[in-house]
Amino acid sequence: MGLPRVAPEGGLTIGGRTIPAGMIVSVNIWVIQRSKEIWGEDADVFRSERWLEAHAARLEKWFIPWGMGYASCSEQNIAKIELSKICATVLREYDIKQVDPKQEWTWKAYFTVVPENWLCRVKKRDQEW
Repeated sequence: MGLPRVAPEGGLTIGGRTIPAGMIVSVNIWVIQRSKEIWGEDADVFRSERWLEAHAARLEKWFIPWGMGYASCSEQNIAKIELSKICATVLREYDIKQVDPKQEWTWKAYFTVVPENWLCRVKKRDQEW
């Protein structure tokens, strides 16, 4: 995984496990974003209204797609603006359909999540399929 760190002299204790000094450790953000302990039983479901619920402030500290602290993405504000513009443009200008709607999508987690079999048809609106 990306953003490795070295356990300090004396080691670390994380989640009740002792990690010896010198061991390389990392946080898998994708795993954190799917944790049922943090997000609830529907952790795998996109549910935007979760940010309007009473415990939303508690969830905020676990939503770290841009990293945290000194290791956070320095250009995240520009990236967020670009993403909102790109997403709006794609949704406005294109129709997107999964080739086989019954096929389950799969991915692999590296530094970021990489889709494996997300076969889709994309066409500019006002064109025939």
